[in-house]
Amino acid sequence: MIKIKKLSHIYNYHKKDQIKALDSIDLEIKNGDFVSIIGSNGSGKSTLAKHMNCLLLPTTGDIWVDKMNTKDKSKIWEIRRKVGMVFQNPDNQIIATTVEDDIAFGLENIGIKTKLMRERVDWALEVVEMEDYKKSEPHLLSGGQKQRVENITIIYITHLMEEAAESNRVIALDKGKIALTGKPEEVFTQIDVLKQLRLDVPQVTELALRLNKRGIDISPHTLKVEDMVESLCLYI
Repeated sequence: MIKIKKLSHIYNYHKKDQIKALDSIDLEIKNGDFVSIIGSNGSGKSTLAKHMNCLLLPTTGDIWVDKMNTKDKSKIWEIRRKVGMVFQNPDNQIIATTVEDDIAFGLENIGIKTKLMRERVDWALEVVEMEDYKKSEPHLLSGGQKQRVENITIIYITHLMEEAAESNRVIALDKGKIALTGKPEEVFTQIDVLKQLRLDVPQVTELALRLNKRGIDISPHTLKVEDMVESLCLYI
């Protein structure tokens, strides 16, 4: 679905104060993958994400989204229908005076007919338990509620309305390069490496490793509290 080859991005490319945000990234995300990209401030996460829907273009290298190169200006809007983005601050994306109108605005822009649009908006608000807020002013919502609203819009526009899924792959960035990649249990158990990358370690995983070193038979790949509780109950 997304293929990245030798991607580098340099801010202020023609100036003296250049900043290399991405350094020769190779990455492939297949259809159906759920990938989490982690990293400390300045690691390149936002820059990488912005390349996936043409908000930024490569300084060198290439990105293909569903076989469309982001450098092809004629494909920009088609790519943006494939890859949406919800910013950290959802206020940057809210443009309407009510919640339902804000969701409808995005759908209207891609040509959804009014009757179908209303049905989809009502259904989506019910799914995310926001139906009581459809006449509310978006700026009065909490941060989490605002993100729910923007997520609905992005999911519909990119045709990806599916049940939430857990990440099956984690990529850790550091100084514009891929420092770690693998399944969540493979990445998050590398505690020393994660700390060197200035990243938080899941408390449950760190506890599991400490218990394991003390001879208590708990899987060092434990990531969830419920799994820890189940393991401890079996041990006892």
